[in-house]
Amino acid sequence: MRMPVTATKASHVPCSITTLYIANISPALSRDDLQHLFAPFGKVLSVRIMRDIRIEENPGYGFVEFGTSEAVKAARQLMDGRLIKGMPLKVYRAQMMRKSA
Repeated sequence: MRMPVTATKASHVPCSITTLYIANISPALSRDDLQHLFAPFGKVLSVRIMRDIRIEENPGYGFVEFGTSEAVKAARQLMDGRLIKGMPLKVYRAQMMRKSA
């Protein structure tokens, strides 16, 4: 069973060892752009850029889910810090949210 990630309250966001959390996404970057940026590392199963519905804007983070942990490792190593549309991407493994007592 997949658990929601710490970056969002949305329970429909994928989280597994094959999911990356991408921060510092330029507002000019689309879902398709993100898909094309990460596709060279392996099969991309899903791409999601979160949206703030109050302002109808990208708040600067999203998720990329791969088919293998090897693709995650390669993408994280080569994309973290890479300048995309004027902003350095921050790439982390997505963390499962823990329930507080």
